[in-house]
Amino acid sequence: MLPPAFCLHTGSFRKLSVTVRNDLVHLSTGSVPIFIAMAHLAEALKEQGNARFKEGKYTEAESLYTRAILRYSKNPLLFTNRANARLKLEQWDGVIDDCLRSIDLTRTNMKAFFYLGW
Repeated sequence: MLPPAFCLHTGSFRKLSVTVRNDLVHLSTGSVPIFIAMAHLAEALKEQGNARFKEGKYTEAESLYTRAILRYSKNPLLFTNRANARLKLEQWDGVIDDCLRSIDLTRTNMKAFFYLGW
């Protein structure tokens, strides 16, 4: 059960319910439904991961990419980004798994082939 959330529609706190349908998160306070695309949430996490990667915080970046993949696993770039973070962390099995998953999604992902040959 989620904690109560503030409902802008009624100006009061209400229970928040969450359901997932067709890669969309449906949040409802009982009066006003709100749809948030899972892909959009994943993209925001990917951008945070990219920022951590640029800072050299590879463990944090890998974690953010993993969270993004859990939200939307149809984006092959999430897997190549995580593979790159795992390269820096020398997590070789994870690099291979991510590259193969990315290639399954997009056969023309040259970055995934490059990381496999690293």
